[in-house]
Amino acid sequence: MFDAGEFTVDCFPVRHRDTDSFAFTFEARARRHLQSCRLAALGVPDGPVRGELAEGRPVTLQDGRTIEPEDVLGAFARGAKLVVIGDTETTDGLSEHVRDADMLVIEATFLERDAAMASDYGHLGRPSLRRTPA
Repeated sequence: MFDAGEFTVDCFPVRHRDTDSFAFTFEARARRHLQSCRLAALGVPDGPVRGELAEGRPVTLQDGRTIEPEDVLGAFARGAKLVVIGDTETTDGLSEHVRDADMLVIEATFLERDAAMASDYGHLGRPSLRRTPA
């Protein structure tokens, strides 16, 4: 896994014609958002002061009161997750990696009529993407 600060990048193997092929997951860090109702109730003005609180630093207002980040931050919210899957010949085993994705980009360049050719070249054909009823 590569940590880019605001997000992480991870990879997992996919099957594509006996090559070492990988798909990628980009995931934003979980974060806490400011609660506007708490900011208003405490009289926290708009501007840089709110940015400090969002960054987790306490601030002192003009009237001398100190506001702690815990006073105005909500619960942690999961960061957005993008999964990008390039050449792959099957969707087998992918569900664990894409289950909680906010967006999935997956290579699927062949039409149903070309499914045999897709299979020959290690690509998804339209039939593999059909969902089975639950």
